[in-house]
Amino acid sequence: NWPLEGLVVEKQVESDEQADLDRDYNFRLSILKDDGTVDTDYNEKNGDDQFENGIVEFELKSGEQKMFRGFEKGTKYKVEEILTDDEGNMFTTTVSYYIFDEEGDVVEHKTETGTSHSGELTQENETLVFTNTRSETGSLKIKKNVTVNGEPTTGTSADGTYTFTVTGPDGYESEQTITITNGASDEVQVDDLVPGTYTVSEDTSENPEGMSLVGENGIEVEVT
Repeated sequence: NWPLEGLVVEKQVESDEQADLDRDYNFRLSILKDDGTVDTDYNEKNGDDQFENGIVEFELKSGEQKMFRGFEKGTKYKVEEILTDDEGNMFTTTVSYYIFDEEGDVVEHKTETGTSHSGELTQENETLVFTNTRSETGSLKIKKNVTVNGEPTTGTSADGTYTFTVTGPDGYESEQTITITNGASDEVQVDDLVPGTYTVSEDTSENPEGMSLVGENGIEVEVT
């Protein structure tokens, strides 16, 4: 007889938003081969969870754990939290876990920034804690619209590069550019902004002849 190893995945959320604490978060556990690729021959049932082609997906709320048991010592694995792009901008994610020596004693507690962790099972109950911390910064988007006689233009008369200045709290200032091609505008997103009031101003000195802004320049926006 020899002991079988186990993996515990725990979810924690640090947020003042109750919705963040109540919602489900998506995870994927993959069993790996020695070369790091997914072991597609692993199709075992683990409790109520069925691995298919080496992978099982599950959900956890804040404060919940998921336990997987019965792995041979040295089993390689990868655990990923699956976040959408919006969720990735909303949270900072860390993974914390313990490092053990050959006798099973804890020698180090490590924390990594990221949404995944790969390892090798050596203990009966190895625990990974995924913590989402709601970001203390926000974002804003800028888009340039051009009309001719009140209608969106599809020609090339407005084509070019437009420059904007963003100013805000604590002396923040950045320059952003937007390109219009065949009348179609792209969009720029400004990230990592501390909450507060920002002003977006367009440099109209280089605009095509005959083009003018509708309304005032210097638009204020509240970033939360």
